[in-house]
Amino acid sequence: MKLHLADNLALPSDEAVSQKYAFIGRSGSGKTYAAMKLAELFLTAEAQVIVLDWVGNWWALRLGADGKSPGFEHVYIFGGEHADVPLEATGGAMMADLLVDKHISAVLDLSPFRKGERTRFATAFAEQLFHRKKTARTACHLFLEEAQAFLPQMVRGDDARMVGVFEDIGKVGRNYGIGVSILSQRPQAVNKDVLNQTEVLLAFQTNGPQERKTIGGWVVEHGNADVALVNALPTLPRGDAFVWSPQWLQIQRRVHVLARVTYDASSTPTQRAKQVKPKALTPADIQTLGEAMKATVERARADDPRELRKTIAEQRRELGLLKAELARGAQKQPPTIERVEVPVVNEAELTRLADATHELHAAVCGITNDLGKQTAAVCGAVQELTRTVHPIVARHAITPRKADPRRESQPVRVDRTVSRRGEAERVANGTGDISVPAQRILNALAWWDSAGVPQPTRHQTAFVARYSVNGHFNNQLGGLRTNGLVEYPAGNCVSLTDAGRAVAAAPEDAPSRDELIQRVRAILRQEPQRRLFDALVDAGAVISRDDLANACRYSVNGHFNNMLGSLRSLGVVAYPRGNHVGLSELFEAVR
Repeated sequence: MKLHLADNLALPSDEAVSQKYAFIGRSGSGKTYAAMKLAELFLTAEAQVIVLDWVGNWWALRLGADGKSPGFEHVYIFGGEHADVPLEATGGAMMADLLVDKHISAVLDLSPFRKGERTRFATAFAEQLFHRKKTARTACHLFLEEAQAFLPQMVRGDDARMVGVFEDIGKVGRNYGIGVSILSQRPQAVNKDVLNQTEVLLAFQTNGPQERKTIGGWVVEHGNADVALVNALPTLPRGDAFVWSPQWLQIQRRVHVLARVTYDASSTPTQRAKQVKPKALTPADIQTLGEAMKATVERARADDPRELRKTIAEQRRELGLLKAELARGAQKQPPTIERVEVPVVNEAELTRLADATHELHAAVCGITNDLGKQTAAVCGAVQELTRTVHPIVARHAITPRKADPRRESQPVRVDRTVSRRGEAERVANGTGDISVPAQRILNALAWWDSAGVPQPTRHQTAFVARYSVNGHFNNQLGGLRTNGLVEYPAGNCVSLTDAGRAVAAAPEDAPSRDELIQRVRAILRQEPQRRLFDALVDAGAVISRDDLANACRYSVNGHFNNMLGSLRSLGVVAYPRGNHVGLSELFEAVR
């Protein structure tokens, strides 16, 4: 039996499912259309198809080409707008177990996930699928839409674990029945170790020199030095492709992909084109999956790091408030009065005291008659009185004197010398010790903490607080550190202390990438800076300086480089390699 992808391209059905394919082409060239046609052929042959789709188009396998009639109704849709059952970011491993145990075909729509959630799900899913298929060796085919999201050439941070397991699947997955199709419009951004394992390369219309260079390198690497077809790629019409398979099919030819039998949800809408309104998906029979997915949702909520971070942040805040309340209560406690038992004066001491008093009285009376004669007598009497009374007074004098209540009621304040402007910026928070700029910095640190970045850099903190990293900002940060509200854990990083969390205003929800972009744009005051930044945001990836300048309609000159350098100084952009520019790691924390 042959699977006809084109009139002049037939694949042997007994081997095709577990083979490795690459669909390369610019947006709108027909690569996704062709890959979905291949999925239709596999489904018609009753093979298992699994799709990791972070664009959100593959649900269309469930509909006929007219958008109304049924398509492949035995394909389950998990996640996305047309889901039979929603997906949870923590359910990757369970979903792999489900697909292996039930041997069902499914589209896993990851388009609603942020980057961190997508990475977490895909990593757990791929690890468990690869592990389970070692013992459950049934043929299945895995489609990776925009594969650079799962197999990036430049590995950063938490991507290493995900790239590692997808490399294993791409290299040795066929031994366990796993075939793979890679779809990408940027082949230079796809992991080369996996791309070079491809048995069938389908190259659609491609204009960029970097893309064509990567395709040409694959052709030469696989023993075909004739790369003339690569130079003709920009002239290909939509739906046409050059196919190379030097080892497996032993072909090199131009093909036109046959029409699909399912709805084309990946087509680009136009103003004049009549739009097909797809009929709502018929609910699939998911009774056997309901309980398993329900358990996944509950388990995901319990293990969701975002929920855990919010709970921890709230508990830290409550702990800080409790400590502050206890500290204030300790200051208001009245002084402890120690009771001391004093012995009663005995009779002999009273007699001596009375005699001394009489002597003093007589001496004083005599002074009026003869001051000179009585002076010595007065001195002697006074000395005797002192010797007699001193022990008694000493014993009674040990009782502590109660402190002045008016002094105890006054709060302890830090003596500072501030300007009139500083006095005007005080926050009416009960203490008067935190200025408006300092409060904004504390709120910014709490904002990053809620986003899962407990130790942001100074630049990240300043952006969220809407300040520049200058002398004023550093002075405010130093004052917060002196007062024990922030600390410097390492390098250029800043973090809140428990006392700082108690007075910081933490947001209820983690920040989005769009919120961060808007904060950065608010800081950038010069129009050229904003244009460069907007172009990098629209690009969504690392691009060359020339491409960036063309996108902004600038020339690569001194002014352009100065503006780019200022963005780098602010921590907005980075130079990852050579003559290329991209957004800095500031934007990798959130999605």
